[in-house]
Amino acid sequence: MSISSNQVKKSVFSELLPTEIELSQSLDWLITLRWLAVLGALGAVFVPPLFLGIHFNVKPLLLIIGIIAGYNTIFFIYQRISKHSLEEVPGRISVSRMASLQITLDLIALMAMLHFSGGIENPFIFYFIFHMIIASILLPRRIAINAALFVIFLFCSMGYLEYRSILPHYPLINFASNGLWQDEYYLLGITFVFTTTVLIAVLMASHITERLRLRSRQIIEARDSLKEKSEQLEEAFNELKKTHEEKSIFMRVTAHELRSPLSTIQTNLKIILDGYVSKVDPEQREILARLEQRVMNLIEVVGDLLKLSQFESVREKLEVEDLDINQSLDEIVGRLEIRAKSKKIRITVEKNKTPLILHSNRDNMRQLFTNLIVNAIKYTPIGGKVNICLWENNKNIHGQVSDTGIGIPAESIDKIFNEFYRTEQVKSADIQGTGLGLAIVRRIIEAHNGRITVESSLGHGTKFMFSLPLKNNIIKNKTN
Repeated sequence: MSISSNQVKKSVFSELLPTEIELSQSLDWLITLRWLAVLGALGAVFVPPLFLGIHFNVKPLLLIIGIIAGYNTIFFIYQRISKHSLEEVPGRISVSRMASLQITLDLIALMAMLHFSGGIENPFIFYFIFHMIIASILLPRRIAINAALFVIFLFCSMGYLEYRSILPHYPLINFASNGLWQDEYYLLGITFVFTTTVLIAVLMASHITERLRLRSRQIIEARDSLKEKSEQLEEAFNELKKTHEEKSIFMRVTAHELRSPLSTIQTNLKIILDGYVSKVDPEQREILARLEQRVMNLIEVVGDLLKLSQFESVREKLEVEDLDINQSLDEIVGRLEIRAKSKKIRITVEKNKTPLILHSNRDNMRQLFTNLIVNAIKYTPIGGKVNICLWENNKNIHGQVSDTGIGIPAESIDKIFNEFYRTEQVKSADIQGTGLGLAIVRRIIEAHNGRITVESSLGHGTKFMFSLPLKNNIIKNKTN
């Protein structure tokens, strides 16, 4: 009896774990992304001199781009051969090594381009984070961390060798201040920020990815142990397998976005808990419910961290417009009334009858009001009150959000605007939160050259008061 080539291929691939298949398929995506990067690099080489007056040594950059295109062509051909040759079906070790090789070559090429285009004075140094997140998704945690340490080594070596004049410095003419690469304080500062940013990004991305891979392995083990059981359990397994495949496709499309994969996990846990897939016993339900809550907390943390990163960006540009702050407040209060009514909390609003116009970013204003009002509702007991005031005085817009909640102890007043800080009273009351909401509020206020203060005493409510200047109120971004 003869066996067709397609049957043999199907048999071979059936022995691979879904994570291995996903990793092999991800290499196709990585190669495609690299072609786009080549086009983007060509644009970055020719656009600044022509339109921005920024000049640099073009020849070595074009050579490096050519090298990237060359080895990407080799990888493209290898992938096609591997998929159509029975003798060269990629397995776990070979696929991991191939991914490691590609990531390593990319890091070396990117660092070389950085060296020839301003070194540490080039603001694109933080684009390495994209590659680090991709490495964390594609590779095992150990290899991803090694890649992070490797790029940190390359960055530190380049900065040190240029600082010591062992390597020549190629400046971005008409862009950065002259001599930053020789300023030891700047060198130490940018090295610290780059190192910590890369490590945090890799640790967060690899931790989440490892949890997803662990979940995949658990699914496979469940499939092997439950093959002979009821049709209902078999159907549940098929649904989970389908969910995993959809997750793999989704991850390839949104590789560097952490929030979306977490949302997918939370949704599918909700489906299982609601009984749409199969029945779960009480012990399993308790485990899944705790896992769902953890994922929801992570989603909230990631969202707040992304918002905070907007204010940390060196040259972040936000869309600003003339906003009626009264209208923005009405919109947010309308959205939060249902949450307040669920706790029988009465919200009162006092504001000018005439529009209060502020030149600002719409999303930031919504975030400001949302965080303050949500906090007031969250920490106010059932039947309490929340009062919101908004008025104009002395060329400033003044706002006030007060509640009859649990209050803040005096020793914590100076700490509540710090990232991740939560009072002991909140922790003991088991009220969920990220500890980032007020930190975001402070950043928004500071971006408008405003100020915010708080009055509170334990058990007697809290009052937040802020002011935003009407003059020169366009959001200021860091440029140093």
